[in-house]
Amino acid sequence: MITKVPILTDAGKSLFNKAQAGETLTFTRFKVGDGVLPEGSDGRGLTDLINELFTFGITDTDSSHDGYIKVTGEFDTEDIPSEMRFRELGLFAKGEDDVEVLYCYSNDGADAGTLVTGDGNIFTQQEISFDIVIGTAEHVTAVIAPEMIYATKAAFDAHVADQNNPHGVTAAQIGVGYVTPEEYGAKADGVTDDSFAFTDALATGKPVYVNGNYVVNSVSCTRDATMIFGPSAKIRRTLTKSANQSGTFEFQGTVGEKVYLTSNAAENSQTVTVSDGSGFAAGDLVKIGLDAPASTANSNKVLIAVVTGVNGNVLTISEPTQWAYPTAEQAFVQKITPIRVNIIGNGLVYNGGGLTGRGYAFFLRYCCDSSIKGITVQNSSTGLCRMDNCYNALVDHCSGRDTISRDTPPYGEFLTIAYSSCITARHIVTADYRRVVDYVGACHCAAYDCEAAYGGFSSHGLLARYCEFIDCRAINRDNNTTGISVVGNESYYYDKDIIYKHCTFLGGSRGIYVLTASGVGTAESTCKLIDCIFRNNLVAVFGDSAQMIEVYGGMIDTPRTAFSSNVSKVYVKGCRIVSSGGSTRNIIAGSGGSVYEECSMESAQAKLSTDLKNAKLINCNIKAASASSVKENVRLIGCTLENALAISDGGSHITIMDSVAKNITASGTSTYVLIDNLRTWDGTLGITTDAEVHNSVNHATKLDYSPFATS
Repeated sequence: MITKVPILTDAGKSLFNKAQAGETLTFTRFKVGDGVLPEGSDGRGLTDLINELFTFGITDTDSSHDGYIKVTGEFDTEDIPSEMRFRELGLFAKGEDDVEVLYCYSNDGADAGTLVTGDGNIFTQQEISFDIVIGTAEHVTAVIAPEMIYATKAAFDAHVADQNNPHGVTAAQIGVGYVTPEEYGAKADGVTDDSFAFTDALATGKPVYVNGNYVVNSVSCTRDATMIFGPSAKIRRTLTKSANQSGTFEFQGTVGEKVYLTSNAAENSQTVTVSDGSGFAAGDLVKIGLDAPASTANSNKVLIAVVTGVNGNVLTISEPTQWAYPTAEQAFVQKITPIRVNIIGNGLVYNGGGLTGRGYAFFLRYCCDSSIKGITVQNSSTGLCRMDNCYNALVDHCSGRDTISRDTPPYGEFLTIAYSSCITARHIVTADYRRVVDYVGACHCAAYDCEAAYGGFSSHGLLARYCEFIDCRAINRDNNTTGISVVGNESYYYDKDIIYKHCTFLGGSRGIYVLTASGVGTAESTCKLIDCIFRNNLVAVFGDSAQMIEVYGGMIDTPRTAFSSNVSKVYVKGCRIVSSGGSTRNIIAGSGGSVYEECSMESAQAKLSTDLKNAKLINCNIKAASASSVKENVRLIGCTLENALAISDGGSHITIMDSVAKNITASGTSTYVLIDNLRTWDGTLGITTDAEVHNSVNHATKLDYSPFATS
């Protein structure tokens, strides 16, 4: 702390003289710095600190002693950005002209101490006091910083013990001041449509407590809403919804006029320039989209974000633009005035009434900071909720069962997240739903610990970006091959990184379906599978040539093949792949751009691949029932191979290096084949005289043990 006695600055002396003449003197704040005084200077001529580090407020003054006043300030070490030298301290004041000046100043020079910032959640309160001479001045005040005033332990304990509601909390604030649908005419007899009573109850803005047996078909609300369902609450729908984008309970905020961009917004930009930024402010929720999209796919390029800054007509936003927004497609920004919706189900069962119409139990549009918890949907083709143009929401501990077929197939979507950002689904369990989470134009969304029994848990995925599925499970799919309606997981039309981590895919014609539509997918399209398990999927990963698939760890156990033949961009590392397919099946498939590293691949009946092309296998252990046909551009480095390879007639550009092999054969004429440092268990390469081997270095040697012993 400062040890030198503070001196009155020249500006402070001027204020002091005015105070002696009767003007009001007001002390305003303290400043701390680490500046070094020039040689020969005592600081009297300074108007500010030499190098300011931070400011703190005044917490108390004591003028009980004649001729001087004690000015005290306090700060916490959490206010300190980093360890620093506490060398200079200044007290500031102002006169009746309201001009703040450096009143007195102290500098410890070479004797300055060190201030250390707070560690974690432990902070140290520091108190600084100056005893200031005020002479005969009668009008001396100080600006007290209320945020710096701390209670004593005795005062705090007395406050805690005060049971007379010292904060004046209202009943409504703690949920006591709720209303019920019955207060607004609900019969709660399980027969009468009580929709209007629910609408009127929600219109009050008070929490609505629901604990009866109701028929509800259409409720709308345009303000903040809280619904609390008691343990005896039941909701049943009796009328069919014709529109997919509708709900039994509909909550909707408002959206303003479209303000168009004046320059193109590039992908991954956090600024957009509009024609008029005067209607926006930091903290606004906005929608960014295209009014004249060049394609149907582009109509889904919607981003919901928060404005974090406004500089003229340039808006800074919280989320990077997930797509480019060109002025040629009439890119626009709209201000959203959102509502906040919180639904607490406490085990509520929403019964769709066995109707096959579309719609959801809840529909949220232009909402933020919302939540839906503890709801079960049954006997319905509809799902739980659709969130459309929403931001920051949680769906937690909800379930669906006994779904009525909406189409033949598919089945309904349980949770649809459309054109929304930062939505989290957690602990969702469903049966009979085609999709547990359906993403359309969504970004930065996540699903945790969700389970689909006889259903998939992903999505239409139309332009879904940067979304995650963690600890999720898709279980008990039929081995039906009719297409995407029966896959364990649909994720097609993805345009940016989608991540599956610690997920399980059990059964189904396809474990995961990854597709990019023409004109939608990009070179950066990536689907990542991390420590996932696939079992009994006819094809574990089905995709197309435009999609990049990355697999890290985990296991694929399939009756047919791990990857469909049209998947060409695959990177697999540390994964165990087992196929129980017959002799016509492949352990892996793919025609180009595939890399397998540190993988184990095995099958008692299937071959590695048919017509393997454009692939690289590094440090892999491969055991197949029969040799695979190796066509072109294949490299095997550091691998252990049994019955794995048959270099095809016409095969070319094939490299086998630093590997151990059994039963490698070649037929016909092969060109540009390099074999280097290959060891064999049976002592033969099986390379026929018809094969043309160019520029090869054949160091094949026989091992005295088998690396292929059955474990």
